[in-house]
Amino acid sequence: MNASVTYHEAQEFILKQFNIKPELSMMDGRTICVSYDPGLLLPTVRVDIHIEAIQENTIILTYRCIPALALLVQGAVKLLGDRVPVDIMKIDTQTRSVQVLVDGVKQLKEALKYVKIQDIYFESDKINADLLIK
Repeated sequence: MNASVTYHEAQEFILKQFNIKPELSMMDGRTICVSYDPGLLLPTVRVDIHIEAIQENTIILTYRCIPALALLVQGAVKLLGDRVPVDIMKIDTQTRSVQVLVDGVKQLKEALKYVKIQDIYFESDKINADLLIK
């Protein structure tokens, strides 16, 4: 089974949840570029996010960005501390990796009783997830 979310849908969700609207674009089938222009004479922030692996319902990502932005990410993670939900996300700023623990997302708990994530990949206009019915 395949599920898809268009970049537009993802951008609108992020806007609704966090009041920012990043630009999303495919770099390759496993990498997406996320950029955000904060305005006010600040430069555009750009992060490339790569899907390294999917193990059970854990998505392992790595991110690439300029060194100055990596320092900002490291500071933000330290500043947020316990507010980063460890049952959903584990961030390692030293290796620039993120584990997304899909089982911890309450909106997905019911669906994950019936399906397992097999793969996630990007196309020019959408994010796809291949799901296996249990």
